Amino acid sequence: MTDTERHTAKDRKFFLQFFLNRNILFAYALLILLPVFFSCDYGSRLSSEGSFRKDSGSECRTAVNVRLTNVSGSICGTSIIDIFVFNDDGLGRLDSYQRIEACLNDKIPAASRMGNKILAVIANSGKDASNWAGINSIAGLYDTMSDIADENPASPLMCGIARVSMGSEQECTIEMTPLLASVRLKSIRCDFSGRPYAGALLTDVSAYLINVSAQVPLFRQDDFMPAEIINAAGLSDYDMSRMLHPEMLFSRIENPIGADAVNPDINLYCYPNTSREESIGSPYTRLVIEGKIFGKTFYYPININRKSGNQSRTGDGIFRSCRYVFDVTITRCGTNDPDIPADPSMIKIEMMPEPWEEIDEDRIDF
Repeated sequence: MTDTERHTAKDRKFFLQFFLNRNILFAYALLILLPVFFSCDYGSRLSSEGSFRKDSGSECRTAVNVRLTNVSGSICGTSIIDIFVFNDDGLGRLDSYQRIEACLNDKIPAASRMGNKILAVIANSGKDASNWAGINSIAGLYDTMSDIADENPASPLMCGIARVSMGSEQECTIEMTPLLASVRLKSIRCDFSGRPYAGALLTDVSAYLINVSAQVPLFRQDDFMPAEIINAAGLSDYDMSRMLHPEMLFSRIENPIGADAVNPDINLYCYPNTSREESIGSPYTRLVIEGKIFGKTFYYPININRKSGNQSRTGDGIFRSCRYVFDVTITRCGTNDPDIPADPSMIKIEMMPEPWEEIDEDRIDF
């Protein structure tokens, strides 16, 4: 090999090594930059603030102001709010999610890609942000259950939904309704006239709810069939111990009840129950008044908003965001079983269903 050939071979080797090293560096740089280019288009992540977002491309993202109208009249102070935006199409895939802790007058942008969307908002869910990580579509959110054991009547779970065209609409309004129903014992008195025990008092009186539905779907509006029961057929110490706020299901009346009406204004709370027919697996939810006459315990179970002979109004059960107000007159000794409804000879009932009491409307602007 001549000197010229040797130099030519050496130069060729040098340039091959140079291009090889440059390509390796380029490959490393590409691997490093790939997440930057594509992290906004694929996958999901849990942010440092605890908000799980489904990212779908930031170049087309927009925001809309959403006014949340609170119809419960009981929310005050700060609430934990979960905001879901889904595509309004056949699949209903999750577009974005955010969690905020906000006062009622805060304004927070709800962001997503442009296009027709379904906006679903939940306040006071009692769930951690990570619990929502499995929600990838609106069908998954519709299947999510709420547990009454986690409810707080002072700040009840509320939810609402609306359709919005992101990018063209500037604002929409969502009515936030509680999942709970309220059962109010407004007044109670005894009328034992004509009985051997006329003038007797009802003592050690308590009011409570039995056959309470334990879990219901968050966004369901009707057809509430109990899947699990709390206080089945009577008070259960175990079930009451599970409740974050057991006073939702039980209250005492301190003073004896006589001929003069007492206004305890007791408010109990339960989940909806619209079972069409009563059965072992789907009993009606009942308000039970328990008390003693001359030391013997009697029960006065009342089917709530059901067709029965001892109520002046009849209905089809308990619905979400409704209040059922009772005025009760005890007329004789009751039953020996808290799960056997009192007959008309034992109790007179005036019941008025009404929407959940509205105090001042509270709004959250997004």
